[in-house]
Amino acid sequence: SPFVTIDGLILRGRSRAAALHIDWANDVTVRNCEIRDAEERDTPGLYIQGAQRALITDNRIHNNDVGILVYDAEDGGNILRNNRIFDNSARGIWIHKGTANTSVINNTLYHNRVELELGDDSGRGADPGSGNVFRNNIVIAHGNDGYCIVANLHNVDLPAGTIFDYNMYHVEDGSTNVAEFDGESLQGLGDWQAQTGGMPIVWRRTHC
Repeated sequence: SPFVTIDGLILRGRSRAAALHIDWANDVTVRNCEIRDAEERDTPGLYIQGAQRALITDNRIHNNDVGILVYDAEDGGNILRNNRIFDNSARGIWIHKGTANTSVINNTLYHNRVELELGDDSGRGADPGSGNVFRNNIVIAHGNDGYCIVANLHNVDLPAGTIFDYNMYHVEDGSTNVAEFDGESLQGLGDWQAQTGGMPIVWRRTHC
C-alpha cells in the first residue's frame, strides 16, 4: 500500500523476520520509531525492497543483524535521514542489487561491524545502481574488525553518480581500517582516494 505513515512505534523483528518490510510500496514514511531485534544472519530491522520515495527519518535502529537494507530499488528516490543506527551485529546500512538514487543524509552510525556496505559477494547483479548519495553523516567504526565503509563490487568501479560528501569518519579502539574496497583494507581517506582514483566519487570536507 502506498502513502502509509508509520510514526512513533516500537517495531521488533524476530528469527529471520524483519521488524518492518516495505515491499514494493511507494511513498511510505517511517518516523520516530524504534526498530530492533531482527538478529539472525542477514536479517534487517528495516527492509526496503523495490520501493520508491520512502522517507525513513528520526528513527533509532539497533540490535539487528542489519540495520537498514535497501534492495532492488532501481527507480529509487528513497531517503534515509536523521536516523541513529547502532549495535547491529553485521551492517548499519546495506545497499545493493541495483538500488539507485538513494540519499543517506545526516545519520549517525556507530558500533555496527560494518557501518555502510555497498554490494555483496553473491554475484555481479548484487552491485548497487547509480546516483546514491551519502552526505553529512557521522560514521564511527568500532573495534579492530570494524569498517566505516565496505565497497564489495563486481564491476570494480563505483557506479556513476555515487557521491560521498561532507561526512565525518572515526575509528575506535586503535583500529586503522577506515574502509575496504575490493577486499583491500584502506587506512585513511588518502588510501581510499588513491584506490578509487578516477572513479565517479566526490569527497569534500571529509574528515578521518
